[in-house]
Amino acid sequence: MIPLKKFHSMRIPFGINMFVNVLIFATMFCVFLYWGQMDREHIFWAIQPIPLIVSLLFYVIYCRKCKMVFGVFEIFFLLFIVICLVSTLYAINASASLSPLKRICFFFFICTLLHTYLSHERLLHLSFQVLCASSVALSVYLLLHYGVHAFMVGLLAGKRMGGELINSNSIALSALYGVFICFWYAYYKKQIWHYVPMLVCVVITLSTGSRKGLLGLAVGMCFLYVLQGQGKTRIRNIILLIGTLFLLYQILQLDMFLGTNRRFLTFTNFFTGQGEVDPSTAIRMQMIQAGFQAFGDSPLFGMGIGNGRFIARQAVHFDFYLHNNYIELLCAVGLIGTMIYYFLWFYPLCYLAAPAWHKDGEACVLFTLLACSLILQVGAVQYDSFVAMFLLLMAHIKVEQLRREQNGNSGTTPKN
Repeated sequence: MIPLKKFHSMRIPFGINMFVNVLIFATMFCVFLYWGQMDREHIFWAIQPIPLIVSLLFYVIYCRKCKMVFGVFEIFFLLFIVICLVSTLYAINASASLSPLKRICFFFFICTLLHTYLSHERLLHLSFQVLCASSVALSVYLLLHYGVHAFMVGLLAGKRMGGELINSNSIALSALYGVFICFWYAYYKKQIWHYVPMLVCVVITLSTGSRKGLLGLAVGMCFLYVLQGQGKTRIRNIILLIGTLFLLYQILQLDMFLGTNRRFLTFTNFFTGQGEVDPSTAIRMQMIQAGFQAFGDSPLFGMGIGNGRFIARQAVHFDFYLHNNYIELLCAVGLIGTMIYYFLWFYPLCYLAAPAWHKDGEACVLFTLLACSLILQVGAVQYDSFVAMFLLLMAHIKVEQLRREQNGNSGTTPKN
């Protein structure tokens, strides 16, 4: 029997190490493609991440003599879990808190393993590609499911596409990742063939009728154009941005996207007080208002993670989450828990701002994805979304890389 210490010192054959790397990224692709897009009661949803976890554990234990990474991301993620756990003690319904709490703990476990793997292997750029590929694959799958002709007929009839398969907003947000990453490779890296999958993702985003998808598309393109370039180049990008937004406006006037245009206009009518208001917008605003009132009753600690649905039930008589990540967290874990959670977002956002402005491509894309996600959380709940947590992890890894480079340039020894 080989002692464990001696086993760790053995050299792992290149073929096995390569196989583990391929397995990790293949399972990451599947997780991004399906996990969280399907009914959480489905058995496949529960067993799908298992190959990813097994391959990551194999890497951490046998393929490398590496210590588990435990940095700012893990510290504040763990603090958030503690707050969520404590909130179950005074929750309106403790059993309703267990489901989101278990998911968050599971995400912490997977993200810690991924953090260790990606930090040691320096494969952050491949994570971008896998996330982009899964977004494009989901978009292509939607087209193939309907068939191009049936897809066009559905659009012309004003139908929201994809709703009978997966949540339309989830499809739109997933396609947005593909749009932004493909645009970066096509426009800034001059890999122009990326415009093809980018256009597919744009069509899917608009076809879902998602107002969040449309808003995210416009805001994200603003960031991607404005953040990069210097002097005349940046002026050129701003001119191209104006042209792109005008083109997007013209596209929305086409018959095939009139449904999306109509839904967005009825949403804005709620704030202008003119014209027809979409019933779903009115209901969501009622839930948000009720959630804010509940936050006022318990501002520091909230009423228990996952218990916002009881406020929604009282307000609109439907068992919904509150459709606003900020209000959902303020209502569930109070101001303390919400501040801890959003520190995970604003910490990398602040560090990435300067590099994104100075031609760091990865920082630019990550800044765009984080900023858009923060804006869209006004109408979506993402605190228990694996893809949202993975985006945060990627941003924190990028910050660690930038800090190592900064320490190296200053002549100091970077800390592990």
